[in-house]
Formats: sequence, structure tokens, C-alpha cells
Amino acid sequence: MRWVKLHTTLHRNVAFRRLSPAGKLTFYVALEIAADVEQGGALSIRSIGPMTVREIADEVGLDAKRTNEALNELIGIGFVLKREDGAYVIDRWAEKTGNPDDPTNSDRQRRHRAKRNGKVTRDTVTAKALPEEEVEEEGEVDLPRGKPEDAPSGCDCSAVRSPCPPTSKPTSSPFSARSRTAEATRR
Repeated sequence: MRWVKLHTTLHRNVAFRRLSPAGKLTFYVALEIAADVEQGGALSIRSIGPMTVREIADEVGLDAKRTNEALNELIGIGFVLKREDGAYVIDRWAEKTGNPDDPTNSDRQRRHRAKRNGKVTRDTVTAKALPEEEVEEEGEVDLPRGKPEDAPSGCDCSAVRSPCPPTSKPTSSPFSARSRTAEATRR
């Protein structure tokens, strides 16, 4: 699956906000086309050449006139460039796709994030996440636990490996029978 980086704040960009609805739609679809055809950000078909305005319009779902106006808007604000061969090109394409010369980047990033974040589960924390003195031999620590009598009402502490964490007062779910009954008596 191909992808492009799209910042969630794009809709706040002043230049983008000034685009017509057709310009905004055309930009989004142009990003998808460019990612799909893999021509370095160019809206171009391999071994055929640059896509025509009519071909882009078919992809966008607008007529050719509106698509041409939208492409001119995008060129005017610098989101799209037009090469000498007539191909429309997404400006700063490399920023939107990562480094195309490094196909192992995503795997390396995934390993880096896993190492940086450590692995956290319900009952253990890895050695990476805690100071050295708190870590037991196997890299796990016991999380603080309360006594069964400190457990929230309705908790069956015997069903889990260790007692529930202490609480200052019992809590009940808004969906429990006791809370529905209490709510009904208040009315």
C-alpha cells in the first residue's frame, strides 16, 4: 500500500483555505495519483507521459474546465508545479513521501520506536522503562497492589493473579444495577 504524509493541520494553512472547493479536492486527489503512479510526484503515466487535464479530471470527478482552473489555483499558490513537458508535479514531493531511496526506513523507524517506548503490559514494565534499582533479575517488576478488601465493589480479586489496586472509595459503573436503582430513587 502506497502512502503520502498529509498533515492534519493542512486545513488551517492560509493558502489552502483560500482554494476553491474544487482546488482542495484536486490537490487531495493529485496526492493520491502521484503516490499511485510513483513518478517522483509527477502526475504522469509510465511509458505514456504526463496525464492530461481530462485524465486528471476523470480521477477527480470534475469536468475538465473546473479541473484546469483548480490546477491553475494550485500552481498559483505553489502546491503544484508544471514542468516543461506539461506534467503537473506536486511541490516538495520528497517531504510528503519520506526518502524513496531508503526502502528500509519504515522497518528501522518501527524498531526505533519500540526500543524508545519500551514494552508496557498490565502486570510488567520492561527494564528500559524503569530505573536500574527497581528492576528484578528477569527485567520485570511487581506493580503495587492493594488487598482484596480495598478492591472496588463487584471486583472478584480471586479471579486474577493478584489483588486489585487499592482505591479510596468503591466505584460503580453507570451501567450497574445498583447505580440504575440509585438514580431511579433520586428522581
